[in-house]
Amino acid sequence: MSGFHKLQVLNCTSQRSDSLVYGEYGLMKDHFLTKDEIQDIKTAWSNVISDDTGGHGINIFLRMFKHYPEIRGNYFGFLSSLRDDELMHSPRLNSHASGVLLGITQIINGLENELVVRDVAQKFATSHFKRGVRVKNVRILTNIVVEYLKEKGNISDRATSAFKKMFEHFLDFIEKKQEEEESNQKRERRTKQMKKNLKMMAVALIVLGIEKMVEFLTALANGSSGRQTNCLCDDKKL
Repeated sequence: MSGFHKLQVLNCTSQRSDSLVYGEYGLMKDHFLTKDEIQDIKTAWSNVISDDTGGHGINIFLRMFKHYPEIRGNYFGFLSSLRDDELMHSPRLNSHASGVLLGITQIINGLENELVVRDVAQKFATSHFKRGVRVKNVRILTNIVVEYLKEKGNISDRATSAFKKMFEHFLDFIEKKQEEEESNQKRERRTKQMKKNLKMMAVALIVLGIEKMVEFLTALANGSSGRQTNCLCDDKKL
């Protein structure tokens, strides 16, 4: 479940300051997170994940596959031939898992600006919609990420709550975008079916027209033949 739109990845390890917390654009009005929650998220992510997105990403995905094997079977066909012990060293899984954590890093680096969170979520929702990945699948992954952070980094309850709030907001954007995609898909199916019905109707009308034309020409020919026969009979009488 990769496919995060790759924006510039910034460094989460900067020292705490107003510029870090408020970011380049400043904290948006009515933001879904507080200043302290944003700082807790940035600090925890930097301390636990840092630059090792590949290693931690694989650990997170292996944990997900262990508890939800159907996800591996349904969405990760390229891993179907690998044994469990081979997954840890899979370059494709490493790339995929690292991409997911880099995507989360994008969100965290842009937390001060809610538009960044929305942009990443919408691009993720669109890119995964046709693959059948829905918000319920992404929620499983985000829950496992939070569990992993709590276990590996022993992050505080306040930071855990902040992560949950961040991911829930992210999931809300995904759900709304996928509802829009679902609506568009239904509309496209209806349009395609309508075009198909119109084509069938046009063909039926053409066939009907040809049949009527044949009937008309046949009747016309029969009528002409009948008149000629009558004329021959009259000639014989004369």
